[in-house]
Amino acid sequence: MRIPAALVFVAALLAAGWLFAGPLNPPVGPVGPTYKSLTEVEPRIAISASNTPGNATSAYRITQPGSYYLLGNVVATVGKNGVAIAASGVTLDLNGFELGGITGSLSGVNVEGGNLRRIAVRNGTVRGCGVRGVNLQLATASSIDHVIASDNGGDGIYVGTNAVVSACAATNNGASGIGAGDGAAVSGCTGSNNAGSGIVLGGVSTISDCTANSNAQVGVALGSDCVMTDCSASRNGDSGIFTGAGCSIARCVVSGSSDSGISAYDNCTITGCTVKSGSTNGIRVTSRCVVAGNSCTFNGFGSGDGANIFATGDGSRIEGNHCTNADRGIQVNGSRNRVDNNSVTSNTIGFDINGTDNIVIRNTASGNSPNYSISAGNSVAPRISVTGSDGWAGITNANHPWANFGY
Repeated sequence: MRIPAALVFVAALLAAGWLFAGPLNPPVGPVGPTYKSLTEVEPRIAISASNTPGNATSAYRITQPGSYYLLGNVVATVGKNGVAIAASGVTLDLNGFELGGITGSLSGVNVEGGNLRRIAVRNGTVRGCGVRGVNLQLATASSIDHVIASDNGGDGIYVGTNAVVSACAATNNGASGIGAGDGAAVSGCTGSNNAGSGIVLGGVSTISDCTANSNAQVGVALGSDCVMTDCSASRNGDSGIFTGAGCSIARCVVSGSSDSGISAYDNCTITGCTVKSGSTNGIRVTSRCVVAGNSCTFNGFGSGDGANIFATGDGSRIEGNHCTNADRGIQVNGSRNRVDNNSVTSNTIGFDINGTDNIVIRNTASGNSPNYSISAGNSVAPRISVTGSDGWAGITNANHPWANFGY
């Protein structure tokens, strides 16, 4: 009979004295447990009837600071919130489960009372609740991340002041998708197909890398003094982006808006954006704004006529934009604006300057009828006709440093 090689190897080790057993006598003193306790394995509190009992308005209620998690799906019934939070310093991990609601239910997650701080909700779905999906409006310095809020009767997600919302999706909700108070920071989120606006933020907020599509109202609505970068808004029922005063909007893409693509109030800066197919105007600003380096096309073909860029007030600077295929390339109705270094092509009217005390320099216009329509009372550099066919007579110095060109 052939002996297996493994047995021969073990026998050789035993013969050589290389294998040793452990000590037969236990150490002095009592023997302690070697396993980890449940608290050590899962150092959080499970949402349950014993740990977080509910009340008349909530299925479960958190009353102490701590870290909590769902053990499974939760349903908010008629007249109740799913999980109520009545303490500061609470983290609620949905743990990948769904917090759902039925007709007549309240919110999925709801903060009770004011003056609560440091509430965090993450990692799950809140769907079909009668009011809001996640309602942290009365809390400050909260955060929500990786939450999907859909088909709720009101807003999908609503947070208070100084909150952070990241990597969330809000869709098919009965009001706005995501809403926040002043001082919010929102990033990597989507708001789509909501009955209100996609994303609504209070003043001095920031928003980046977000998408707002096919909402019944505004795609992204901002309060005053906000910063918005690298976002997209398409096919919304009002403006794609609507801002208060003093905002900065950069590198955004806006298309198919039922009103203006970007509508901004005083002292705003709009740079490096692509805006197309707005029903009324591409970019519409009031006074003392900077509109620079944008690409605008096919705007203003809804009811009436519109412009790729429309400045209604005073003191704005419109520079280095490329505007094509609209009723009006650039239209300025106010006073003391500066319009320079723009390229305007194939619009019904290239530059339509109706106000007074505007300065119009270093622009190019091609294929418009006419290229320049500028009322009296504005400061206009020599308008050079490259082809000589549009009736500009008596100006031959095409090397003029401030010349406006038509070709």
